[in-house]
Amino acid sequence: FPSYVPLSGFAVDESLDAGYTHMHQARVFSEMKRAEGRQTEAANPLDMIFARRYQTVMVGEKNRANVRLLNLLASNPQPDLYKIYGPKDKAPMSESKMRSADSPFVEVVVGAKSFFIEFANEGMARAVNGQNVLTVGDNKAVQRIYQFIRTFGRFMSASFTSYSPDFMGANFVRDIQTGVMSLMAEQEIVGGQAFGVNIVGDAVKGVRPAFSYLAKTVVGQVDTSSDPLSKYWQEYQDEGAITEWPYQRSPDQYKDDIDVIVRMSNKEQSAAITAKRAVAALDRYVGGTNQAIENATRFSVFVAARKAGIDAEQAAFLAKELTVNFNRSGAGGSVVNSLYLFFNAGVQGTAKFYRTLSSLQQVPDGRGGYYKRLNSAQKAAAGMTMFAFFQAALNDAFGPEDDDGRTFYEKIPDYVKERNMLFVNPFAKKPKGRKAKWEDYYFKVPLPYGYNIFHNMGAATYDVTMDYRSPGNAAMFMTSGVVNSFVPVSFGQSSSFDKQTYKALTPTMARPFTEVVINENYFGTQVYKEPFPGEEVADASLSKRGPEWWKDTFKFINEATGGNEFESGALDVNPDKLWHIGAYWTGGTGKFIDRTANIGRAAMGYDDDRDWNPNDFPLVRVFLGSHSEFQDMADYYKFRSDVNAKAKAVKEGVVGQDTEGYESVNVLKDIGFKVDKQLRQVRKDLEYAKKNMEEPKRTRVINDLEESRRMLLLNYNKQYLKYVKGRTDLD
Repeated sequence: FPSYVPLSGFAVDESLDAGYTHMHQARVFSEMKRAEGRQTEAANPLDMIFARRYQTVMVGEKNRANVRLLNLLASNPQPDLYKIYGPKDKAPMSESKMRSADSPFVEVVVGAKSFFIEFANEGMARAVNGQNVLTVGDNKAVQRIYQFIRTFGRFMSASFTSYSPDFMGANFVRDIQTGVMSLMAEQEIVGGQAFGVNIVGDAVKGVRPAFSYLAKTVVGQVDTSSDPLSKYWQEYQDEGAITEWPYQRSPDQYKDDIDVIVRMSNKEQSAAITAKRAVAALDRYVGGTNQAIENATRFSVFVAARKAGIDAEQAAFLAKELTVNFNRSGAGGSVVNSLYLFFNAGVQGTAKFYRTLSSLQQVPDGRGGYYKRLNSAQKAAAGMTMFAFFQAALNDAFGPEDDDGRTFYEKIPDYVKERNMLFVNPFAKKPKGRKAKWEDYYFKVPLPYGYNIFHNMGAATYDVTMDYRSPGNAAMFMTSGVVNSFVPVSFGQSSSFDKQTYKALTPTMARPFTEVVINENYFGTQVYKEPFPGEEVADASLSKRGPEWWKDTFKFINEATGGNEFESGALDVNPDKLWHIGAYWTGGTGKFIDRTANIGRAAMGYDDDRDWNPNDFPLVRVFLGSHSEFQDMADYYKFRSDVNAKAKAVKEGVVGQDTEGYESVNVLKDIGFKVDKQLRQVRKDLEYAKKNMEEPKRTRVINDLEESRRMLLLNYNKQYLKYVKGRTDLD
């Protein structure tokens, strides 16, 4: 019909639910309805044309995959498992019944003719047809809630990954390492996807040119048809090796897109159109950058495999399965992934890790048989453990030492050690203008998830050897690494197993609320600052996060409702709680915007007294770290809590005063009260200096006060480690 117009949908809500219900199936012709006219007003035909075209392409691609399945089964007949019915064969039932959702048949269209595959196992047919997908039922209210959670989950997922430069940088490094380990195993295990070839070296060398090519082609939209990689990129796309989700756009989205295009073609220059142009340009750039980063390693492996003689289809499968195949999901993947972000990636990562390290290499023995030995990936994993031990020793030996007697390597937080290979700067020195504080920068190389446990094993062994950890603490550190790498829900760091479990079991969207309630974030540190024991101070005055206007707003609300700096009014809230929730939901993207804004403020002359460190700079912070006073503060609170608990145990007679580790707890408890009092005074003096003093005296006084606070913390921590933990290396 050359003048056919699809009068689908309803003009009331532009809905096109009908016809999309089974879009995942290969029923190309069953989606088209006979044109018999209608009485209700139809939706915009142009919107429906675009939507129908997109749907047809999606269904057609699904059918292409099913054609390959049909050919495979036809070439390997197994009547007990499956049967194939062609157009001329007598089928056991009518075509309409074979197309029903609960039938054991899969329809495949070849040359405009339908073939049906009957599986003895009906579950197999439902899986191929996509009918085994877990749903939330027909209740409209439940569906709306689920749709909201799913939509918000997509937003959070993009915030954590696609729109976060920090994530993209770290993920690129991790992808290369994971890909190398996977490829080494696939080359050597029987039945491996690259068995019998040696392409690891070529694949690694090819990552840089592959990324360069994709950056020009996908991000820069540059004509690269003359590039030798062009033909491989076309094959890579044609064979479906690109890893991305085939997102089905709704008619409403098409309607909005067409509306914008029409208004742009009319050269409309409204603020809304200008904003849409900017958002579209940003989306294209970010999407292209992510595609380049996500596919660079895979594309390099694909090219190396093709040059080694592997056919395009097998090379595409090798590339797509190299790390996590985001197009693969189980029956309940959609629902579970909406509740717990990256659940699917966690399951697949664990399965891939097991495949890589569970199979031994078979080597001919020269007598017609074979003997088994470790494959190259297994050897590399063992090597990581030994390397990490000696690396920790070098970091500890050449790194600077703080005033509490501990090296800065020892004081690097566990969540950093767990996920990164660390190189302490041996040339660290005291910066000008600050007293007794080292410029303690260290370099970080993100470790691939799963394989980091071997690195953690070596580092923890060294820590136990040096008495930095107890064997129990080392076991907890390694267990945390295993759990965070292989359990699909994220546990993170924690001061107790109970809190860790609460955080892990809470759905991702609601997790920041749980963290506020227990006052512990993913990394095991405080969400908001609590007053020192006996300190009288309003909650609004304890804020340490967010811009000054944010903190001042809540101080104003507290004062407006009858409070002041030391007393709570009717509405006294620590704004760090709300800031944490917003920061969690916006993920790495929100942190990137916040850090970039802070840099901009500093460039314009604000925040002159800010103590800058690598963590304040986007992307730089992925590969460069520095010691933070917050770690000393966190240690202080942890040590004070332990001393108070031990003192209570002695007082109630649970343990004797002369028990090892308990001899000095009462003295340390008294010292702690004095330190708390001094810290409260330092805080008051800092607030006064910031509000009332002029430069240059203001900066000098603030530096002196911060140094006093630091020394108070370090001195107490040193006494605790010496007299409670028995550390003799701190003198």
